[in-house]
Amino acid sequence: MMRTAIMLPDHLKLKAEKLAASPSISLGELIRESLEEKLATKNEAPFFSDTDFYIGQVESDLSKNHNNYLYIR
Repeated sequence: MMRTAIMLPDHLKLKAEKLAASPSISLGELIRESLEEKLATKNEAPFFSDTDFYIGQVESDLSKNHNNYLYIR
């Protein structure tokens, strides 16, 4: 494990310390768990992750030929 120093706004540190105190875990453990959770999520554009509006692969030339995809097909 590597030691790392981070800068936190006062309000964020106070909220994190309060949350860490409730389930009796350390602030470091809370930060590690939060980072693991955040880094485990898939980093997609919100439009493409919303399956109510979009399902499928994105064409590689979509930005260049968007009119063809919208109006010609």
